[in-house]
Amino acid sequence: MEFTTDTVLLLRTYEYVVPSNKDHVSTGTSVLSTVQCIFPSPVLLIVDIGRPASQPLPSNFLQRATNLFPQTLLRRLRLALPLPSLHSLNTPHEPHHTLTHATLSQSQPTPSSVDSGSNPAMAPAMRAGAAPLLLLLLALLLLSSGSASAASLALYNRCGETVWPGIQPSAGKELLARGGLELPPGRSAAIRLPAGWSGRVWGRQGCRFDASGRGRCATGDCGGVLYCNGAGGAPPATLAEVTLASTPAAQDFYDVSLVDGYNVAIAMTPVHGSGARCVPAGCVSDLNRVCPAGLAVRGEGSSGGRVVGCRSACAAFGAPQYCCTGQFGGPQQCKPTAFSRLFKAACPKAYSYAYDDPTSILTCSGGASYVVTFCPHHR
Repeated sequence: MEFTTDTVLLLRTYEYVVPSNKDHVSTGTSVLSTVQCIFPSPVLLIVDIGRPASQPLPSNFLQRATNLFPQTLLRRLRLALPLPSLHSLNTPHEPHHTLTHATLSQSQPTPSSVDSGSNPAMAPAMRAGAAPLLLLLLALLLLSSGSASAASLALYNRCGETVWPGIQPSAGKELLARGGLELPPGRSAAIRLPAGWSGRVWGRQGCRFDASGRGRCATGDCGGVLYCNGAGGAPPATLAEVTLASTPAAQDFYDVSLVDGYNVAIAMTPVHGSGARCVPAGCVSDLNRVCPAGLAVRGEGSSGGRVVGCRSACAAFGAPQYCCTGQFGGPQQCKPTAFSRLFKAACPKAYSYAYDDPTSILTCSGGASYVVTFCPHHR
């Protein structure tokens, strides 16, 4: 059975997940909050059993919940999922330069010893290839409950077409899932992240691969292969970037970047983190619809000449003032341009150029996991 959600209701006392449109809880518990999420209906109730109930639950409610999920899973659900709306992003962010904003250079990753089909660091949702969203969220909770280093990355495709996520580690970091996978519409996958891992994720679109995994993608291509194996995606590509804390006392840094251009809307939502700046990042607008002619990339063949990507001004023109190089190689010298302002107006919670740190870098403490959603507002 597959469950998805528009709204998560966080209740004080119970730890069961049930379809709220068919089950009603009248127990006297108080609703802590109602927050909008990035997923479609119906509503889910996520409740916490960490304390005694103020009143007993109806027997049919308990039986239904028990039948739906094994008790071993239910007891692990100590985390209610706060997934705030992307429309309420209004937190200032401090600058940092932990991440490098250019996929044009190749990193040297540390390969994993096993592939995505047998990697013990992969959640069951990933090994299955296409898991229902509820199982993905359960996997996130189980992967992230245990130690501060057990963070996980969830990938969820809400687009109307298949997306092929690429995953590129920073230099010296572990290669995950061989660097790429296929994600059909409505499907999701979860991957465990090692402590201190850093890297980026992007969505490849319009891909065609043969049985050997060779082919090409209309956007975000990584050398004509399904498994990117440490290679970056060809611009234009929307990037979700993260640098995880190496110790429990440190912070994660994360962002969504348009420095390499735009090809698909992305939302990046922290789960199980804490801090005033631990809020969603994203570019959820369709920049392809407003892309200036000089930056637009048009598709071939079945794409019918439509705009499939929007290049950055740096990639399109190569001038130092757009690339923040040469005499413009610093935050005081490299200022927003007309093109980066257009990106920023459409996506205020994403990097619009290389030194857009103050409004774009976000931080989380407490061993957060992250959900990267492609086409978050697609219905």
